[in-house]
Order: sequence, then C-alpha cells, then structure tokens
Amino acid sequence: MEHGNGYHSLIAGLGRIDTAVGRKVAGGEPLAVMPPDGNPDLYFELRRNGQPINPQRGFGAPEGKGQG
Repeated sequence: MEHGNGYHSLIAGLGRIDTAVGRKVAGGEPLAVMPPDGNPDLYFELRRNGQPINPQRGFGAPEGKGQG
C-alpha cells in the first residue's frame, strides 16, 4: 500500500483482500480480513524509499513497548 512521500507498507497473512491494486482507500477503511482458521499471523512492514524502517519511531513509543 502506498502512503505518499516515499512511504509504503507490505502486509501479508491475510485471508481475503477487499481492495484492488491502484484503488484509493480512506483512512480506517478495511483492506482485508484475517483468515478464519483461528490462528492469525499478520506481517506488516513499513518502508521509505524502498528501505524497511521501524514504524515504532514514528509513533513515539519507548523501546520495548508495543512489541507483542
């Protein structure tokens, strides 16, 4: 998913995708649903200019917080 200003997200582990390549989505709009198997495993990666970055820095959480 492209965010602008060189940022994009990689999201994997979804059961069903409810959008299409090139479609704009509003903030908070669902993109997909998790698989119904009861064992969700979501992968999220934030990148800037093609390089992975730590999204935690942008949210201001102290190191060690929010990691689960």
